[in-house]
Amino acid sequence: MQHTVIYHPIQIEYLKKTSDLFSEQQLADSFVLIFHLKGNGHISIGTRVSPLQKKTLYVCPPHETFGFTPAERGHNIDACLIRLQSYIKETGQDILTPCTETELAKLKHVHVSHIENLAVRLQELAELWNESSQLSRLKCVIEVQSLIYDLFTASLSEQTDTHSAIEKTKQYIETHADTKMTLTQLSQMAGISAKHYSESFKKWTGQSVTEFITKTRITKAKRLMAKSNCKLKEIAHQTGYQDEFYFSRIFKKHTGCSPTSYMKKREKKIAAYGRGTIGHLIPLHHIPFAAALHPKWTSYYYQHYSTDIPVQLSAYRFNEKWEENLHTLSQAEPDVIFSMDSISPEEQNRLNRIAEVMYLPSKESWRTHFLQTASFLKEEIEAEKWLAAYNKQTEAAKRTLQHAQGLRFLFLRLHKQNFYLAHNRSIREVFFGDLGFCSAKPADMSSDQAISLENIANDQADCIMLFLFKEPETIAYYQQLQQTEAWQSLSAVRNNRVYLLSFDPWNEYSACGHERMVQQTISILSGDYP
Repeated sequence: MQHTVIYHPIQIEYLKKTSDLFSEQQLADSFVLIFHLKGNGHISIGTRVSPLQKKTLYVCPPHETFGFTPAERGHNIDACLIRLQSYIKETGQDILTPCTETELAKLKHVHVSHIENLAVRLQELAELWNESSQLSRLKCVIEVQSLIYDLFTASLSEQTDTHSAIEKTKQYIETHADTKMTLTQLSQMAGISAKHYSESFKKWTGQSVTEFITKTRITKAKRLMAKSNCKLKEIAHQTGYQDEFYFSRIFKKHTGCSPTSYMKKREKKIAAYGRGTIGHLIPLHHIPFAAALHPKWTSYYYQHYSTDIPVQLSAYRFNEKWEENLHTLSQAEPDVIFSMDSISPEEQNRLNRIAEVMYLPSKESWRTHFLQTASFLKEEIEAEKWLAAYNKQTEAAKRTLQHAQGLRFLFLRLHKQNFYLAHNRSIREVFFGDLGFCSAKPADMSSDQAISLENIANDQADCIMLFLFKEPETIAYYQQLQQTEAWQSLSAVRNNRVYLLSFDPWNEYSACGHERMVQQTISILSGDYP
């Protein structure tokens, strides 16, 4: 049966100062067309990161995450976002059925220089959308169908262009890291001159060809070291280096340690299951063999350790896909698994069948969790050294931030159109405990209950530390709220003491997470914060 796909806009907006709103990735609940207008930096959609290009439109599919990283701290990126719902209409039927499996889902980014007057069309669309009349919305729907048609036309013409050719050579490099390859060979595959290929590759990826090849090979080497018992010579050959001594020099230059030292630390295949456990391993210099990674929900570990961790469990909405993770772990056959004891009995039973499990008692403090992890790994001396350094760091932070010690802080999270207190365990023990700041939380309210704007005003906090859920309804509400008298009259707002926080690291109860909380607090309250 034939069918027609209809794309219906649900929001069209021009975003400015995105460094404020997208310091962490946003979860899309629909298709999002992202048109870069101004500013330099990178865009991430899921796990893909690429330099922002002019005259390029990026597509984020439903249930995926996206975000922007400015080229320099404090610099802004302007973009136009069109959020779309897609429907299928079967021939001869009047019913529209929501559908995400459309041709639009296959697009990742489209070079749109062929589309005439696109910037003007987008601006007119945004203005029409803001008019809110039925006729304006109807015209928006029609214009969006036309825009989608032009995108598919541009995509078809792009299949033979330079960008597409470079993407194919990138895939070749990633799948043939063990073979010798030259710039001339790759440029011939792309069908362009070596000079043009080299310049275009750097433009589209942010790396030179040589840098990308080396990074790909080092990543493969790390994963071979973690997953197998191969000898150094075999690993060198499998990553394109015939001389193991030259490989050793390259590896140490890019990682800071020799292959031998790296392999020694990876002898035991450790799995970090659930939230927080990886944060006790990293300070002990043990990188897990398996861990939950995602650029939004575990952004720090994803950015710093994704190339080192060969078995990457799903961190989507933290541990929503736990059954899938358990299956992946059973296939990976780790030597030991670190987990909190607060997981469900079913998860515990299945973990126990996979490998030895070290359960950390959730009712105990993070210091106890850290020391128990160290004891199991026979790293007690390293743990004591780390804790001593942490204590010195908190004392130094208190001296640096003495000017803020008399201020009263209120931690809030905003989800959709509701505020909640956000004085979680980490914030209570580190921010108000180790750093000694004063809490503005009403004494008669629990640490995470809902709170009205009126009660927030009555509380008269000097500083508001705000966690903003990065989803469309919450962001739209916050933008509207900022224009209201009720919000502008808050003491913290009047004195420019509202700080937007990312959930990472403030929601992580671990040694590594708490060290990063201290560092971020210094950055925020000393003024060195975007």
